Amino acid sequence: MKKAFTLIELLIVIAIIAILAGVIFVNLISARNRAKDAQVKSDMSELSKALEVIKVDRDLGVVNWSYLTATGTNDASISNWKDIDGKALIAKLPENPNSDSTLLKRYRIRIMSGSNYAIIGRLSKNTSTYWCVYNGAGREVTGSDISTAQNTCDG
Repeated sequence: MKKAFTLIELLIVIAIIAILAGVIFVNLISARNRAKDAQVKSDMSELSKALEVIKVDRDLGVVNWSYLTATGTNDASISNWKDIDGKALIAKLPENPNSDSTLLKRYRIRIMSGSNYAIIGRLSKNTSTYWCVYNGAGREVTGSDISTAQNTCDG
């Protein structure tokens, strides 16, 4: 007598596999979002460290909220971020992984005086949650849009 799986047994196995695959898929998406948020925090920590080095060497130039750039004439440009020996503190402009838009991939910076600065970047996509670094201290802020979050960040 041959032993074979019945149709019901096969359907049960397929259903169990589908449920397990669904649970794993949801966890992978969550892990991917946490990894992107960790990248934002890491990028902004590096930017903050570079600004702290600059503050020791010279005063920062005042910049109203502006996108960080690779080149330019003020301190919103990382090409101007050099140590006392003239070596670049940031080799490449970091990009925010939580945005698809080219412009929104850039972090925003504000320098209020020669020693006070704030940097902000969006956390997990499609939310109103941002990571703010104010004079080296990072924290999460929320806002209905970037302007509201910026006011919370440096206020």
